[in-house]
Amino acid sequence: PAMDALRRTHPGVEVRLGESETEPALEALPSHGLDLVLADEWAGTPRARRAGIDREDLFVEPVLLALPAGHPAAAGGPVRLDTFADAVWATGYAGGGMATLVHRLCATAGFEPNVRHQTNELSMLLALVAGGHAVTLLPEIAFAGAGEDVAVRPVAGLEADRTVFTATRA
Repeated sequence: PAMDALRRTHPGVEVRLGESETEPALEALPSHGLDLVLADEWAGTPRARRAGIDREDLFVEPVLLALPAGHPAAAGGPVRLDTFADAVWATGYAGGGMATLVHRLCATAGFEPNVRHQTNELSMLLALVAGGHAVTLLPEIAFAGAGEDVAVRPVAGLEADRTVFTATRA
C-alpha cells in the first residue's frame, strides 16, 4: 500500500525495494546508498544508535511460541520454555537478532536449543512448525497468515518483544 500511495502522489519518484541485513543497510544510509531502511530490533540485542541517522519506532510486538497444533502443549495458556528442551528448533540466521533471542531465552530456561533449521523468512519458519518439524519463537505479526496447524502460545515468565523501526539520514 505504501508504494502504491507513493506512486500516486509522486509519480516521478523511482522506488527500488531490496532485502538486506540491518547493519549493512544502516551503513548505506549516510552515503546515499539507501534513503530509507525498515528494520527490527529484538529484545536483548539493541542496535547502536548512529550519528546522522534518524530512527522512528513504528511498533513493538510480543514474541510468542509457535508449535504444531497437535503438540500436547498446544492447548491452554502460557507454556514453560523448558518444556521444549528436547524439541527441534527453527530460528533466524546465526548471529541475527531472532537467533540470538532464541538462544538467550533457552539458555535462561536451562537448555541449549537443538536448532536444525535456520531462515529469516517468517513464512518458512511457520511452514516448518505447521509440518511438525520444529518449534520457534516468532513476533506476533508472523501469525497473521498462520493456519490451523500452528498453535501460538505465550511463554510463562517471558517478556520478549521485537521493535520495528524506520531509519533515514538526519
